[in-house]
Amino acid sequence: MTMPTVSMCKAVCGTCEREFPYPSLGDFAYGEFILHSNDGSTFRHLYAINNEVWDYAAARVPPMQNVPVRESGGLLQEVVARLADDTEGRGFTMKMVCPHCRSHHFRDWGRERISVEEIPDATFQSFTSLDDEARENLLDKLEKEIVAETRK
Repeated sequence: MTMPTVSMCKAVCGTCEREFPYPSLGDFAYGEFILHSNDGSTFRHLYAINNEVWDYAAARVPPMQNVPVRESGGLLQEVVARLADDTEGRGFTMKMVCPHCRSHHFRDWGRERISVEEIPDATFQSFTSLDDEARENLLDKLEKEIVAETRK
């Protein structure tokens, strides 16, 4: 099985000012997302269309309220990112993360392509192995955590 190839673009952190390569799917990647590890060192590709975990969460996680329509799906996206299987103890997020200082504030990103790399697809074996009650509880917990984080 081949892994998706993704453009790695020059990024500059808005906090520590360091440069590093960071993935970009481009403007025409409908239903595709890059998941970012919490420390910014690892990435996973997520194709949401016909994805059973995405569909399961979408049926249960409501759109965010009191935000622009364009951002209303952010809650669902972040929930699904956090459902992805960890890699070496690192969880995933939809937020871009500086691999040096872990800031989410990028000064520049995506204008200059540096390389093309293969990024593994996200897996969800831990989530899919849960029974329905445990899945529902986890979704509820993640939804509350994410909403609380956005209010900070």
